[in-house]
Amino acid sequence: MFQGWTSDLPTQLWVAPRHLEAISLLLAPLFLLRKMKTAYVFIGYTLASCLILLSIFWWKIFPTCWVEGSGLTPFKIASEYIICAILLAAAFLLYQKREMFDKSVFRLIVASIFMTIASEISFTLFVDLFGFFNQLGHFFMIISFYLIYRATIQIGLQKPYSLLFRNLKRSEEELERANVELAGYAHTVSHDLKGPLTAIEIASDALVSLAKEPQTEEIRRKSEKLAENITISVNRSSELIEDVLNLAEAGQTPKDVSRVDVSETMARLLEERARDIEKKGIQVKVDNDLGYVTASPTHIYEVFTNLISNAIKYNDSKKPVIEISYLGDVERDAHRYLVRDNGSGIPPESLDNIFVPFFKEATGGTGLGLSIVEKIIKLYDGEINAYNDNGACFEFVLRDFKE
Repeated sequence: MFQGWTSDLPTQLWVAPRHLEAISLLLAPLFLLRKMKTAYVFIGYTLASCLILLSIFWWKIFPTCWVEGSGLTPFKIASEYIICAILLAAAFLLYQKREMFDKSVFRLIVASIFMTIASEISFTLFVDLFGFFNQLGHFFMIISFYLIYRATIQIGLQKPYSLLFRNLKRSEEELERANVELAGYAHTVSHDLKGPLTAIEIASDALVSLAKEPQTEEIRRKSEKLAENITISVNRSSELIEDVLNLAEAGQTPKDVSRVDVSETMARLLEERARDIEKKGIQVKVDNDLGYVTASPTHIYEVFTNLISNAIKYNDSKKPVIEISYLGDVERDAHRYLVRDNGSGIPPESLDNIFVPFFKEATGGTGLGLSIVEKIIKLYDGEINAYNDNGACFEFVLRDFKE
């Protein structure tokens, strides 16, 4: 196509776009839940393409990829392996986000990536521009492009109903969950909250009646008992109201976002719960460094205080232990944590409902703590998983909040 140029040119024009393709696939999963302005994306790729072409045709500073008589240069071979590594990382990130894709689309995209990797490996093996491995690499690349076509054009445009129904199913599940929350609010107001208020009313009436009686020792004991019942009912009402408000606020966009030192938050939390921890003889093991999360300090506190409170309350081991671990970053700005205890664990029949609002065990509670945790974590594009492993385990990812 280009008179007067050597075979190095087509090799350069192959390597440069493959780097751009691999980096694009690596970055794509990070933007799945973020709004992007098409104009900015177009301008970015235009600039990148112009710089690549200028470096090859005008400035002539792009590294040599092919030398006549000796074949591929070390730069070209190293580039192919670097591209393969980037593509493997892209496939790994896509696998982590697989729930966001239609199954067919996900499989086709991953298959396309592996076909591209096969193509790149083939292009490290040829010694002749017209040889077998060069041809094989192009065949692999044709298959890769076809698979991308299937994923984006055939399924996305010719069969949009499969993607539409998937989105409708997700919307239906979210609506069902909202209805559960609404029913829970109604039940809390009409039943759970009415119970302690009724108890307060009965105890107050009884106290008024006792106040009119001669003040004997027996009357005093009865009065103290009624006053204690009123205090318990008031605390119960306050707990319900606070949890309902926390659940309602958990999904709201945070306003006071900052770089939160999770270790400091944990130290304050454990200090506040020191009495309960000492009373039950719990050994608490905390990683020295719990990292930082860009988030609302209140949200981070709510997540950990609910999980720790849950572990304190339900750990029925004779030698109770609670562990708070920082498992590192699964990707940039995404931080994984584990809170676990060594109790009898979560009842198997409850695992599927444990994050459902107002779902509670026979042991009591408002049934809102874990719902608040999940709602906050989802606000930060994270995910949480509850399972049993010699005790109850809550493993979750918190992503740095971005406007």
